[in-house]
Amino acid sequence: MLSNWKSGAYRRLKRAFQSRVLIPSLAVQEIARVLTKTAVTGLARSVKSDIDACYEALKDAKYPQIHVFIATSPIHREFKLNKSKEEILEAIKEHVSYARSKFEVVEFSPEDATRTELDFS
Repeated sequence: MLSNWKSGAYRRLKRAFQSRVLIPSLAVQEIARVLTKTAVTGLARSVKSDIDACYEALKDAKYPQIHVFIATSPIHREFKLNKSKEEILEAIKEHVSYARSKFEVVEFSPEDATRTELDFS
């Protein structure tokens, strides 16, 4: 049973959220309620509806967290997101700030960072 799960080290559970998937979100809500010694981290694209879904699923967690990401490589910027570097930076600022308004702990990562230009900041 989850309530008996012990955590010697600070563990985190990560769950990718898809805004239209209800059953996994209900499962995450239950996990978030039951775990009292473990941080539960939601994984969200830089999309407000994903961040909102994480918040709804984790709002009852003792230690809720969120990890926000967006693609930064040239191929993803051009073909997946159709955004310039400047638009990506603005999206990062907007969505990390939005996530911070809902969560005390916010992590960020650039998707496909290994193919992103070194001078892109």
